[in-house]
Formats: sequence, C-alpha cells, structure tokens
Amino acid sequence: MTGVGTFFWIAGESYEGTLVDGDYQGTGIYRWGNGSIYEGKFVDNLPNGLGSIYTTNGNFEGIWVDWMNTEVGVFYPNEGEAYTIQLVDGEWII
Repeated sequence: MTGVGTFFWIAGESYEGTLVDGDYQGTGIYRWGNGSIYEGKFVDNLPNGLGSIYTTNGNFEGIWVDWMNTEVGVFYPNEGEAYTIQLVDGEWII
C-alpha cells in the first residue's frame, strides 16, 4: 500500500500517515495504548528526523535516528522549566 493511511491494532496502538509499499515513510503519528504519541518523520517504519514524543510526564522534541535520539533535544515536563537532554545508548543525559 502506498499513499496516506491509518492502521489500528487490538492493543490500542495506531499509525496514521504516509506509507510506501506498506512501510511508514515520511510524516506520521504513532499512538501507543498507554496514551503516548510520537509525531514526526519516519523512515523504514522507525522514527527518523525531527519528531516529538508526548507522554503523561511531558513532551520531548528532538532529532531521531532509527528510534534513538542521538541529537540534543528539549524536554518539556508537565511541571517546571524545560531543559535540554540527550539520549545516548538508551540512557538519558541531562
């Protein structure tokens, strides 16, 4: 399937956005069953490029490479001041 589409899974997850040969490519929104959302760019089904994650703890905006944040981004907690953080090898560095 190529074009714009929406997929829903029984676990409450969904993807809405651009598809190329059935893969998430380009701009899209992925929603998890717990209410968290990723909105941004996808390449080969993974977040790649500028994107944001919205969670119950706050929001993070940054640059993603194969679902890992390898550039500096900004975390906006629900309470308090925004601050710069980086995800390196699966660990958040403030």
